Amino acid sequence: MYISDPHIINLDSAVDRWHTISQGLAKQSIPYTRFPAINGKTLSQAEIAKHTTWLTRTFTLTHSIIGCALSHYEAIRTARQSLLATSQHPCSDQQWLLILEDDAVILPGYHASMARLRSDLEWLRKNKPHEYNQMDIIKLCRPNSHLPSSSITSAILTIPNPKYQEITYPESLEYSYTSYRLAAHNTAYIVKCSSVDKILDYLNTRKINTHIDIELGLANNIGTYYTNETIIDSQVDNFESSSNLANTYPKSLVYTVYGLNRLGLLSTYVTFGIIQPGAGFRLDYKIADAWLILLAFIFIIWLIALLLGYKPPNPWPYVLIYWIVDTILYYRE
Repeated sequence: MYISDPHIINLDSAVDRWHTISQGLAKQSIPYTRFPAINGKTLSQAEIAKHTTWLTRTFTLTHSIIGCALSHYEAIRTARQSLLATSQHPCSDQQWLLILEDDAVILPGYHASMARLRSDLEWLRKNKPHEYNQMDIIKLCRPNSHLPSSSITSAILTIPNPKYQEITYPESLEYSYTSYRLAAHNTAYIVKCSSVDKILDYLNTRKINTHIDIELGLANNIGTYYTNETIIDSQVDNFESSSNLANTYPKSLVYTVYGLNRLGLLSTYVTFGIIQPGAGFRLDYKIADAWLILLAFIFIIWLIALLLGYKPPNPWPYVLIYWIVDTILYYRE
């Protein structure tokens, strides 16, 4: 069983992050390859349109989310190319590619942890081939480890995916592996080399609709699992500290975009997490777009009512005034 050296996604401007993670890798003598991340702000409108739908790029996606998603897809593609360039054999289900974001924290005992992971995968391949064949991506951390375990958000995001049963054999495996529909974390994961084409095809056919970690969890034909223990951790603990969204826009706009993303995530989850499994057939993302259109329509009605002199429930007028004033003052600086 083979797991590649890490391929690390890093924006050219994120010098401090690169310094931190490269030091962590050097301390444990871990070879690595740096992958220059795609900055969503530098993408042309044609490039953005190619990988998104009109509604999502207009209402719910930021340049940061688009750039992050494309960076992960391209890092996976590049990692496979590097493996094939140095191997005399084609991609197989015994080869895994390790992808890290530059906020990953390399915990002590990395080599021992990876050896245990390889042992687990080898045992599953030989003794439980059905479970092994379902595994396409394995996140090397507990899901939503950046959230308090007692929070409602954490409880919702860690509802297991009913399509994939938990893989746990305490007498034979070091770790257990669980699939979740909405679990968030893309800091560190391994991708089965033979599954790369399926993952890249997902981008081409389904587009980018939300954060890449949520997107892959919602994909019906991609088996995404999490280890029950954190092998590689993350230093990011909230959305405002994410790569290139923080300090880019006024705080009111950041929170507004974040709120719209939560609404988009809710509509996507309802469509693909509830309606699709219940209906028993594959839905298109245009259905999710319809949910977003409905949400936008409700907001427009509320705004018209405000302009006509009706009094919407407090504190909406104050929130709207604050949003406008904050944005004007920010761009006047």
